Amino acid sequence: MTISAWEASARFPITQSLRDSFVKKASRKRAATAGYISEKLCDDMIHRLSPYLQRNAPVDILDLWPGSGVWSSKMNDFLRPRRHVLVEPNMKIFGSYLKELAKSKPCYKLASGDIYGTNWNTVYKKYLPEQIRPMNAVPGTLPKNDALLVLASPPETESKKDHLTPARWWASLMEDCMNQTGLHAYGSVRILVGFSVTELQVVLPRSIHERRRPAMLTENVALHHFEIASGHELEPWYTLKTWDSIQRNNQRVAERSAALDGPRNPNTRERGAKAKQEVAYHPRARSEGHHRFERSIRRGENLVNTKGHGLTAKEEAEIRKEARTARAALNFDNRCAWARADISKDMSAIDDRSRDLSRAAADPKATAASLKEIDRDIEARKSAASQKMADLHFRLTRGWERALDDIRIETHSNNLDDSVLLWDRRPFEPMLIEADEIFPRAHRALVYFEADEHAISAQQLSKVPSEDREAVMQLFEAMTLSFSSGNHISIAGLADRFFPGQAANDVVKSIPSLAKYVGKRLKPNCGPMPLADNTLDPNECFQENIDYDLSETRVISLPIRVIWDILLEYHKYAQDLSPLQINRLLGGTMTSYRTGEYRLDTAAKKLH
Repeated sequence: MTISAWEASARFPITQSLRDSFVKKASRKRAATAGYISEKLCDDMIHRLSPYLQRNAPVDILDLWPGSGVWSSKMNDFLRPRRHVLVEPNMKIFGSYLKELAKSKPCYKLASGDIYGTNWNTVYKKYLPEQIRPMNAVPGTLPKNDALLVLASPPETESKKDHLTPARWWASLMEDCMNQTGLHAYGSVRILVGFSVTELQVVLPRSIHERRRPAMLTENVALHHFEIASGHELEPWYTLKTWDSIQRNNQRVAERSAALDGPRNPNTRERGAKAKQEVAYHPRARSEGHHRFERSIRRGENLVNTKGHGLTAKEEAEIRKEARTARAALNFDNRCAWARADISKDMSAIDDRSRDLSRAAADPKATAASLKEIDRDIEARKSAASQKMADLHFRLTRGWERALDDIRIETHSNNLDDSVLLWDRRPFEPMLIEADEIFPRAHRALVYFEADEHAISAQQLSKVPSEDREAVMQLFEAMTLSFSSGNHISIAGLADRFFPGQAANDVVKSIPSLAKYVGKRLKPNCGPMPLADNTLDPNECFQENIDYDLSETRVISLPIRVIWDILLEYHKYAQDLSPLQINRLLGGTMTSYRTGEYRLDTAAKKLH
């Protein structure tokens, strides 16, 4: 039985008055923010967050979209701030709750207005004057402002036509953090923000396939960015990842969080179903589809085992048909999971042999014959993998590149702290939010963000003359805007556009950080050549006796620091293309608003 999102909960009396407010005062129910209404949930989340909030505890709170004020009140009781500014655009619905809250303590200040169009400097001057202070930025660092905590719960868009989604709003916040403008004008601030699970996949992706501009901007500046609690999870990320990969990552997180006491159960996954018919099978996480298959199969089995079921012949035939369809679908799903995992395993083994070749090529004790043996093994494995893919139907292997990307980021990282994805660096598993602890009932998650004083963007931009930094930032923006689910450009494709005419080896020589992530073969007629600096890992630097293959790795799987290295190298030699042209060259698109920001000479051109 499906429960309406607007149904009041007997556990939480406030839901009835909220429902009445929505029905009587809202022109459209969906315009309102879903908020936390469970005090126990708020207490549990604060308990988990306390180590991060009590270290350099914030003095003031800026509270955006506070809604009914339950979460705001709990955070206020915990932090006891000097000032707590509540900014709620929807006072028509939430005004009565927030006015009552504002009267309870003198630290509260209540304001209303469009948050997306707010001039934050005006807000600081009017409500938080103590936060205005000069910044003494050290080159290569990002100034921090630990005195202010921002709480936010951006609402879902009212229509699919709305351009400014919560994820895009988050991307603008991360841009401001990089540029030290807007909310971060007086130092980067800590943020606690609630997202729907759909937006969460964009802001805090679980797999490389879901990595977009908002996530890459966050990777630029984040010291901590993790999920505290969430409800239902969307399926795509864990239906492509192998069960073993998910379990290994969970185990690393469990080891890190072993000392923490859990106030409630984490949001976990079960192993997927295995069909009774013997087909190729590889374990993976259970999805909603597996539950549907099992229900249909079970109904068919019960029909066989039960006499006098009282069904008509037509109804019985329909149940049998659904059971057969479910078995076939489950078998096909098993075969697809096996094919993706099997091919990814073969390609990962080739990566391992490439690393072996790289290290042997720098070993003075190795021989030319031993290097050739490794090189022949790589060639044989590649040939076998190509033949295996040719023998399998394309529907079985669909998505194997995504699975391989996720395996590669796992093998390239030595620990949780240097993973490409911030999700893999999480300090603990997110707690589970019960369906009725949010009203209107919705699948939402709470995320914590704290900037790194030694942010990657600050370090990389410090290498560029101050007069060139704006151009480099525009270049970074143009490149990240090109990344989407359909952009599978390889490093070779990017090199053809950024460094036309340069050989792969020349590209790696000028950008040594690429060496770790690209394919390797032995250069003809070459033997071992020790590195000039024996403290370096041969796999992570350029080697004269290795030929590099840039076509095997997709740009979207590279760490953000390496992407910066590529951009800085491009900026040194070629500045004849505008950011808009670069974006389109890489297969991306820009809105008219974005193109207008670049002050392009468009008098004689139509951009769209």
